[in-house]
Amino acid sequence: MSKSISFEFFPTTEQAQLDEIKSLLSWSLQVKSGFYLPKFISITQTNELLELQFSLIDFCKSIFAERLNKHKQEVQIFAHLAAGLRTENEVDDLIKQFRESDISNILALRGDIQSNLQHQNKSFAHASDLILYIKNNFPEFNFAVAGYPEKHPESISLDSDIDRLKRKADLGAQFILTQFFLDEDAWLRFLDKGETVGIKTPIIAGILGISSFQQVINFAEKCRVKLPSDFLTRLEKYKDDKEALADFSTDYLTELCKKVLATPAKGLHFFTLNRSKQVIEILSNLETGVAIG
Repeated sequence: MSKSISFEFFPTTEQAQLDEIKSLLSWSLQVKSGFYLPKFISITQTNELLELQFSLIDFCKSIFAERLNKHKQEVQIFAHLAAGLRTENEVDDLIKQFRESDISNILALRGDIQSNLQHQNKSFAHASDLILYIKNNFPEFNFAVAGYPEKHPESISLDSDIDRLKRKADLGAQFILTQFFLDEDAWLRFLDKGETVGIKTPIIAGILGISSFQQVINFAEKCRVKLPSDFLTRLEKYKDDKEALADFSTDYLTELCKKVLATPAKGLHFFTLNRSKQVIEILSNLETGVAIG
């Protein structure tokens, strides 16, 4: 598995966001370098509007059908499946719908249950429970798993989280897709601990697009992600200057991506938030090798 890029999109009914998704995919499918042809895309899931996940899958497929004629490589689609609040029958129905949509790849998740503990299904208390269920009942499906460079918020330690990650990956995961991070030291520590316990599954780094000061603060608090002090100081300095903040965050993320690609990571997965401009700028920077200020 060579170095690759990939994108995450979330279901939406807003035409402006759909246009952004099409813009990013169209750009990546027409540039000359094969690096920018995404290895896969992932489509997130909402409990309230499940049909939108399938609508977005169809939307992306239509773009691939239009643009991929000159490429031999196929872009895979991984559908998120969060099972922590679902019954086995509901999981069965969803996977059957994936099959009907010609989707055979699942990002297997427990999902966030903290705000709805009374509805938690003990059959899927952990993502590994879902993985075993898929393997036993839908063996034709591939699956990927999530990793957390700074540990899952509910884990007692990074070491215990890495042990759990190895157990998930050893069930046959295609790859490990990580939570976003902004601290290079956290990433290197995560890789080192993964190597120590013998994780052999390819690891792909999650990269979060940055659109505002408050957005980063909110995501970091929710996901328990460390914000390096120098990054936070400069981000706060530019919080009321949209253009300066965009320039700084794009430069910072470009440099972070360069450092990640110099490690054993197998690729970059951009959590796009359905925005195209910054992702395109970062990828263009990586191609041209511009100096980062």
